[in-house]
Amino acid sequence: MIGLVDEEPSVRPMAESSFRSAISDERALNARRFGSFRFVWASAFLALHLIAGGVMDMPSWRANLLAMAVYWAVALVYWLGRKRAAAASFGVATVPFVEVPFVLLVQWRAIEAGSDPLGVAGFTVAIYMALIVLAALSLRSRLVWTTAAMCALCSIGIQIIARDTAAGFASAMLLIAAVAGICQYSLRRWRNLVTQVSNEQLRRARLGRYFSPSVAERIEHLDERFGGGKDCELTLLFCKRRPKSAAG
Repeated sequence: MIGLVDEEPSVRPMAESSFRSAISDERALNARRFGSFRFVWASAFLALHLIAGGVMDMPSWRANLLAMAVYWAVALVYWLGRKRAAAASFGVATVPFVEVPFVLLVQWRAIEAGSDPLGVAGFTVAIYMALIVLAALSLRSRLVWTTAAMCALCSIGIQIIARDTAAGFASAMLLIAAVAGICQYSLRRWRNLVTQVSNEQLRRARLGRYFSPSVAERIEHLDERFGGGKDCELTLLFCKRRPKSAAG
């Protein structure tokens, strides 16, 4: 049996190391991007509250001016330190413990200020669905489900305040669970893709140690048919070239 593309024992640790490195780099990049995203949307919503609550004097927007100013300050601090290792280590992990309760607070105050309770409750569910998708940037399934659980609890809270119907409660829970499930599936597929790419790169590097580029490419083309090797009969010819003697 000639197994040209079977994994050697030393390849698996290398593949796992390559996978962990790719995941770690992507998480760090997403953490920095999240800091920028958070600051942008915090600035946009603060400007909206200043216009609607301060200039147009709308009660439901004016009631949350102070809360939005505090959130904007938090987003600014994180954005300024987004490239530091300490800030990057938190990153998207703060979503279920900062953004989710903050949305509940803002929407609760909006209802108290006179906004339509059922409309606010429905809009809150939509915001929570977006936050679950945002939590998927962490590339951690546990964080996705933690965010979904926090969103479900806070959604129940705002729906109780709004006196929503049983159908409204059930719909909100189904939507939150569906978005979390889709994010979980996407993360699993992404992990599988990264693993396959890492293994392929290592396999090509190993082939390159033993074969010329043209032969290695030929083996890659035959990989689908003979990935586990191929049984065949070989005829080997050994010869030795004798040097010419002085007599010829």
